[in-house]
Amino acid sequence: MDGNFLLYSVRMRAARGGAHEDGGEHISGAERLVPEAEAETAAAALIARALSRGVSPDFVRLTMERIELAELARVPALPLTTIHAGGPAEARLHAERLLREAGVSDPAIILAFESLQNGFGSERAALRGAALVDPLTGERLDPLTARGVRATHFDYAPGARDAVAARLAEQGLTHFRALDALAVATKVLWSGVRAELCWSDEPEYVAGYVAAPICGYTRFPQFKPSGARGGRVFFVDRNQWETVRDRLERAPVWIDA
Repeated sequence: MDGNFLLYSVRMRAARGGAHEDGGEHISGAERLVPEAEAETAAAALIARALSRGVSPDFVRLTMERIELAELARVPALPLTTIHAGGPAEARLHAERLLREAGVSDPAIILAFESLQNGFGSERAALRGAALVDPLTGERLDPLTARGVRATHFDYAPGARDAVAARLAEQGLTHFRALDALAVATKVLWSGVRAELCWSDEPEYVAGYVAAPICGYTRFPQFKPSGARGGRVFFVDRNQWETVRDRLERAPVWIDA
C-alpha cells in the first residue's frame, strides 16, 4: 500500500426509545473497515441497513474514524463447522463440551448460559456488547454496566468478503448474519479471548455459536431456547482482561479468506 492510502472505520448503531447510553433499545449495529474511496458507499449501506430491519429506529449514530495503517493486522477467517443438533438442549450439550475443551469450568459455563437465558446480573440486563467472564469462576470482569464490551474496528479485507460469502453459500449460509458473526468471532479470538458463547438477542433468530481456538467457529442452527434473552459471553483469563478489552475495542483487523 502506498503512503497516500487512507483507511476508515465506519460504524453504525441504531436504537429505539433514545440513544443506547440513554437506555434506548438496540435495533441494529454493523461496521466496515474500508479504503477512503469506499467510505461513502459503506456509510450509505449501513444507514440503509439500520432502516431496513422492520422496526423504525428513532436514533441512528454513524461514526467514521481514520485508522493508522501501521496498526492494521491481517488474520485468516476462522474455520467454520455446523452441528445440526436436534434442538436447543442437544446443542447445549455439544456447546458445553467445546467450552470445557477450551478450558472453561462447569460453574462458569452454567452461569454463562443462565445469563444468556435470563439477562445479566441482578437487574437481568440485556447487554449491548459482551460480558467478559472469568473462565474458572464465571465472575464478570468488565465494569457491571449494560454497555458491556464491543468488538470493533474489523472487517473483511478487500476481496475476502465476497470469497468468504461464496464459501458460506456453498453450505446454504446466505444470510448476512452468518458472514458478520464469523468476522466477529475471528476478531474476538485474535484479541486473546479464550472462548466465546453467543445467542442473538433478536427473538426470531435461534442460531448461535461457540468459538474457540480448538474448534474455530462452531455454529448451531437451533441453539437459543424459547424466551431466551440472548447476548455474548467472552471468556477471558483474569490477568489479561484489560489488555484483551483494549484489543477488542481498538485494534484494527482485516480478515482474509
